[in-house]
Amino acid sequence: MKNLFKYLFFLIGGAIWLSVLIFSIYTDLANVYGYNPARIEE
Repeated sequence: MKNLFKYLFFLIGGAIWLSVLIFSIYTDLANVYGYNPARIEE
């Protein structure tokens, strides 16, 4: 039972860490390519 709890905790922590990592990479790419709808003004 203790092993199952440890596995579940690791799985939830890994999912949160992975989502944060993907979100940070996505925002970095958006900043690099200048993807900002307010900035598109002729």
